Amino acid sequence: MRVRHRPVSFLAFELANLILDSRSAIDYEGLLLVQSHYVDLTAFGARAQIGKGGAEMPWEDRYWTSRDGLRLHYRDYSGSDRRPPLLCLPGLSRNCRDFEDLAERLSPAWRVIAPSLRGRGRSEHAADSDSYVPQTYVDDLLCLLSDLDLGSVVVVGTSLGARLAMLMAAQQPRIFVGAILNDLGPELPVVAQAGIGSRLGNQPRHWPGLFQAIEALSALHAEAHPHFDANDWTRLVSRVCREEADGSLSLDYDPKILSTYANAAPPTPEEMWQGFEALCAVPVLSIRGSLSTLLTPGIQAMMVHRAPRAILTATIPGVGHAPTLDEPEAVFAINALLDRIVAEAANGSAEKGGLDENHRIRASA
Repeated sequence: MRVRHRPVSFLAFELANLILDSRSAIDYEGLLLVQSHYVDLTAFGARAQIGKGGAEMPWEDRYWTSRDGLRLHYRDYSGSDRRPPLLCLPGLSRNCRDFEDLAERLSPAWRVIAPSLRGRGRSEHAADSDSYVPQTYVDDLLCLLSDLDLGSVVVVGTSLGARLAMLMAAQQPRIFVGAILNDLGPELPVVAQAGIGSRLGNQPRHWPGLFQAIEALSALHAEAHPHFDANDWTRLVSRVCREEADGSLSLDYDPKILSTYANAAPPTPEEMWQGFEALCAVPVLSIRGSLSTLLTPGIQAMMVHRAPRAILTATIPGVGHAPTLDEPEAVFAINALLDRIVAEAANGSAEKGGLDENHRIRASA
C-alpha cells in the first residue's frame, strides 16, 4: 500500500528554525495553531512518504511472523533481481524509517529490505519484555530471510543493527555477501554502553506537538549532530515518533525495550569478535562518526588488524553516534563497498564461487 502526504511546509521549517535559534520566549500556543493548519502529521507513524521531486517512494509495507507469533513489519523497496538485496537493521530505539534516504538513493538498482525490530515502529510489541534481547532479534531476522527465501543479502547495520549482523554471521556465516557496520564494532566501551540506556531512558517520551518534539530531540542529540539544521531535526522527529489519535507525538518504540537493555547481559567480546571475523569472509565496510564514543579509533583499528581479509573503513567528520549514511563520505564509501561486492560476484572468488540466480553462494568447484 502506498499513501501520499503533503510534505512539511516551508513555514513549518522556518518555525523550527525559530525554535533552534531562540529556545526561550516561544509562543507554543501560536506554534501549535500554525502546526494544525500547515503541517500534515501523517508523515509520522511509518506511513508512506514523498521522495525528492515529489515522486512517490517505491516501497511496500509487508509483514512476517516471529516464532512466538508477533506480527513484524518491514519495508520492501523494489530493486534489481540480479543483485543480492540489502537488509537494513536499525539501532536500539529506531525503526525502518532510518533508512529512507539510503533506500531512495539505491533503489531500484538494489532491492532494500528494512525491518523494524519487535517493539518498534509498526512491528507488534512483545508481551514478554524479556524477548527484547539480541538473540531473539537474530531469530526474528532469520525467520524473515527464510520467509523471503533469500539465501544471502548485503547487511547494513547501524549501532544495534551492526551487533546483530555480527551475531547472525557467527550463526550462519554464509548468509551475507557483504556488510556495512555503522558506528559499532565487536567491542563497546563500558562507559559508552552504560550511557546509551541512561540517555534514552531519561528522555521524555511524549510531546503535545511537532515543535516541542523538535526542541527536546534537538537538545538531546545536538552533541552527536552539531551541524543538523531545522529540516534535519524535523526529519529526525518524523522517523523516531508516531502520531497519537489526539495529534500529539510519542517515541515510536516500546519503553520496556530500554529496561530490558539495562538489565540484560550483553554478548561477550569473544562472541562479538567471533562474529566479526566470520563476517569478514565477505567485503566489509566499517563507518564511524569522528565524534562517536561507541566506535573509537582504537576499536576500529583493532577491527582492521583482526580482520581475516582487508576491510574498508570510513570516518565521517563532525558526526557522533550515529552517522545517517547520507553524508558525502558515507555515500562514497557505501558505493565503493557495493561496487566491490558486484565485482566479486561477477568474478566468482575462490572463497564463494559467485552467486546463483537466487543470490545464494555457489559452492566452490
